[in-house]
Amino acid sequence: VMVDECHAAGFIGKTGRGSVEHCGVMGRVDIITGTLGKALGGAMGGYTTGRKEIIDLLRQRSRPYL
Repeated sequence: VMVDECHAAGFIGKTGRGSVEHCGVMGRVDIITGTLGKALGGAMGGYTTGRKEIIDLLRQRSRPYL
């Protein structure tokens, strides 16, 4: 399961972690993505989080897109 938190991070959830926290499914989501350009200060860029194995695979396979 993958959740895009670009409009929820910083706004929703008890500590602002987004809809995953709000819905109580923190341990059941494989990949969380978001942007740094909205609630987190208007910076540029984004993030992807997940288990180490998934992130390692994404780093290996996504090089042409980075």
